[in-house]
Amino acid sequence: MTMLREDRRIETTVRPISRTVEQIAAGLGVLAAAIGAWMYHGPIDGQLTLFGWEWNVAEIHEAWPMSLLVFGGLMVTVGFGLLSRKMFLRDEEYSPPIVVSALLSAVGLVVAAIYFLIWAL
Repeated sequence: MTMLREDRRIETTVRPISRTVEQIAAGLGVLAAAIGAWMYHGPIDGQLTLFGWEWNVAEIHEAWPMSLLVFGGLMVTVGFGLLSRKMFLRDEEYSPPIVVSALLSAVGLVVAAIYFLIWAL
């Protein structure tokens, strides 16, 4: 008697990842953190100009730069965290892009926590 063995092949289709939300969140976070760092480390009695808007740095309250740095760090954390989660759910194993994205998310959280502690204390 002959036996016929079945070839077990599982075909999976991989959908492309839509990274729009993650890119917007990370981009807003980087932009907010950059503006906050620029305001925080700018000249004390000078003018700062951004896209044609001018601010007298002496008139800007201390909370603006710190809140922008905290907000930027949190948005970077959310953006890169969602990105690494989506890549992990797609690949189901840790690859270098997933690890780098998770590390950038952790760095964003650490930056937000540090600047929040500086701001609060």
